[in-house]
Amino acid sequence: MAYKTSYRHCPLMDEEIDDGTCFDICMVAENMAPDWSAPGKAINIKGFEKICLNCKHHID
Repeated sequence: MAYKTSYRHCPLMDEEIDDGTCFDICMVAENMAPDWSAPGKAINIKGFEKICLNCKHHID
């Protein structure tokens, strides 16, 4: 069975991102991964953690 990638709108990136990118940003926002593992465009926004944690697509 092939894995189907889904996409969602990311308020930090202001574009559609795939599951993996969303996961990477979530991990950094929760201080569970180093900053370099997420796109700079997302994590260079002031208060990105709060924006990510409050996003309706945030991965729990």
